Amino acid sequence: MAWGGMNLMRRSWMILLLATATIVVLACSLMDPGTTVVPEANAMDAPTSPVSPPEAATQAGSEPAAAGTPFAFPGGSLVIPPGLAGGASAEIIPAVDEQSGAPWDVAPEYVKITLQGYALEGKFFQPQLMIYPAAEYSAGSEAAAQSIQSLQAILANPSSPLDANALPHLPFANAAQVFAAQMQPISFKSGQGVRFLTEYAQYVATINNHDLFYHFQGLTGFGEYYVVAILPINAAFLPAESDPASPLPAGGIPFPGYETVDEIQFDNYYSSVTDLLDRTSPDQFTPSLASLDALIGSLEVTK
Repeated sequence: MAWGGMNLMRRSWMILLLATATIVVLACSLMDPGTTVVPEANAMDAPTSPVSPPEAATQAGSEPAAAGTPFAFPGGSLVIPPGLAGGASAEIIPAVDEQSGAPWDVAPEYVKITLQGYALEGKFFQPQLMIYPAAEYSAGSEAAAQSIQSLQAILANPSSPLDANALPHLPFANAAQVFAAQMQPISFKSGQGVRFLTEYAQYVATINNHDLFYHFQGLTGFGEYYVVAILPINAAFLPAESDPASPLPAGGIPFPGYETVDEIQFDNYYSSVTDLLDRTSPDQFTPSLASLDALIGSLEVTK
């Protein structure tokens, strides 16, 4: 089924949705538990993770862009492909425990890289990459442990077809992954991972350009570090906003509407849009999949 983890959640939310058909708000605190501007390049010194070294994955973007803007951050570097962003900033995000934050915010100290002057502005997510000490995150967060285990299973079997229901999820999202398209293993300088297009919601949501993002999760070679990337991406045939009344561009697939309670119609909608996204050429997205793959492929995490 194209929308994986939404099936159970949808049933508990359907009554609320029918009463409030215009709901488009995620009640989540996803991104900013408090930040500190990076003072030193020592944030990546962390205990070795028990996660087994991933085996080689099929490479989608393992080589860095031929040209671009190098960016160094505490514990590593990357190259920003031309036209993707004007630059980047790095922050050390303080650790959050159960006493100081919501359950989905619990995490060890980590590095967050935010792209500035990104090709798309005003989207639900900021374009960013997070690098966590994997063992610490897994020990403190059940959601992180589950995602890291899912990722390890994928990397241990690189020749197996990717299953949308077995993909890792955002550990810090108080919402569910709605669907997955353009699933592909991808290597970066320090390890391997998987990328796909998705969006998150707490309700039966439209697939739209405000919420759609390129999602990458990976592990460095011996599993010490867990990498999560969220990069907004657009497709010309998707509506600009999540509101079902938002104009549908040519070639788009209409949302069935909240007046229906027919699960088959919702399933068909998600399957149809996912198939359309899968058939779309990588260079027809904004930014292109090649550019985003190149950014991830250039990532190097060191101690």
